Amino acid sequence: MDLQENGHERRQAQRRAEILAAATALFFEKGYGRTSMDDVLNVIGGSKRTLYKHFKGKEELFAAIVSNVSRRVLTRLEWKETGDFRTNLQAMGTRFLEALYMPETLALYRAMVSEAAFFPELAKTFFENGPMTGTRSLAKIFEAQNRLGKIVVREPDTAARHFLGMLRADNHLAALLTGRKFSTRQIREIVEKAVDTLMEGAIEKVDQKKVSFERCQIDRRR
Repeated sequence: MDLQENGHERRQAQRRAEILAAATALFFEKGYGRTSMDDVLNVIGGSKRTLYKHFKGKEELFAAIVSNVSRRVLTRLEWKETGDFRTNLQAMGTRFLEALYMPETLALYRAMVSEAAFFPELAKTFFENGPMTGTRSLAKIFEAQNRLGKIVVREPDTAARHFLGMLRADNHLAALLTGRKFSTRQIREIVEKAVDTLMEGAIEKVDQKKVSFERCQIDRRR
């Protein structure tokens, strides 16, 4: 029975993934407003009942696509301790920018810009679950670094917005509007400049010797 249930769940998951893949291609090619559930069904085949079993309607299907693509980008903002703060920030910024320039990520941005005036709730969902979530995640990372006591990121929320803004800059617009491509070297240079600016303007290194001395003084007074 368990094997049958597991097999059924795998088939359902596979079917859902097939629907998402087909719908993603259609929405990004034709736009949200010009794509119907019937269009999706024509690509994937099967019955309407199966399609609507997975997604109640077009809005729910598109929301799943937004969530799927956004999650891939946001996972690039995970903090991986591989060295000092600058090294980790450089690595994270590079992963994020590479994800931002992926074809499906650019297609999602283009789709949202073109449809925002007609479907404001969808645009709001994208903004809150994509760019805003990314900013909040980075701000929490900066706050966590502050608690470790090795560096101080002044105004973590503002620093997060500014850093991600420096990464995107006009280059993101160029990629969206003109299809400009960026090499690995160019991405590295963009990230390095953004990191340098952040380090100079918002980061303070904590003098560990001074901290240790102050702690000793406090302990003696106790």
